[in-house]
Amino acid sequence: MVRKPVLAMFATLAIVLGCVVVATPAGAVVDTAVIVPSPNVASDDALSSVSCVSASECVAVGYTDTGSTYETLAMVWNGSVWSIVSSPNVTSDNGLFSVSCVSVSECVAVGYSYGNSATETLVMVWNGTVWSIVSSPNAGTRDNQLYSVSCVSASQCVAVGSTDTDSATETLVMVWDGTVWSIVSSPNAGTINDRLRSVSCVTISRCVAVGAADNGSGTETDQTLLMVWDGTVWSIVSSPNVASDDALSSVSCVSVSSCVAAGYSRTGSANETLVLSLTGPVPPSTTTTTVASDPAVPAFTG
Repeated sequence: MVRKPVLAMFATLAIVLGCVVVATPAGAVVDTAVIVPSPNVASDDALSSVSCVSASECVAVGYTDTGSTYETLAMVWNGSVWSIVSSPNVTSDNGLFSVSCVSVSECVAVGYSYGNSATETLVMVWNGTVWSIVSSPNAGTRDNQLYSVSCVSASQCVAVGSTDTDSATETLVMVWDGTVWSIVSSPNAGTINDRLRSVSCVTISRCVAVGAADNGSGTETDQTLLMVWDGTVWSIVSSPNVASDDALSSVSCVSVSSCVAAGYSRTGSANETLVLSLTGPVPPSTTTTTVASDPAVPAFTG
């Protein structure tokens, strides 16, 4: 069951930060942060993700705790004001973790709904006016949840998360073709606990996903998990670790050969920030490539 612990983790990624940056490096693109008023539904609300297509067109998603239910929460930004828009729920326990927009009227949000003693994947689409639930598969009868989605067009998206079997937590990946969400096979690096927290796609056949996998020691410690997608197959790429308990929470790619992943490294009783630079050779400038000959597939390094 997801509920508060995982929801609280994503709440730390809230859109509105209670701070002001007073000094930044010379030449920085962003040098000031200010709080922007944002509405609330109940006394315990949080935003987990935001996606903007312009300075005046953004969508944010998360959850609201009414005291008796967890419900999805969605807001839109018109350049001046954040406004709550109605979003559907499947059960009395729902949450949205990620949103990806390709236009102000074409967004996809993912998360979970809890019912019948298990969580199930939850996917919604925004048409600029209404949020609608789209059918999404589950890998098994145990807990399934989607933590991140990346769309390159209204009909091309990739979502990642995790699924629980009787004996382990495993990676979960789905692709959207504009009509149907389909599960695609994804590998696991650990023995009992693998999950993907973030995905970034520059094309529908070039994606990078990150998360964490148990280190096989039998203890509750993790190692970074990095995968690449070539449009056909997900492959694990070796990624470095600082300590014995590391994890990656987010990734952003600006090209097929340049990404940044962020997370944490735990030493002793304290967490420290962890950032990986993911680079690789630029693929040849041709419209015809194969998995075997494309150097971008295995080339990411940390």
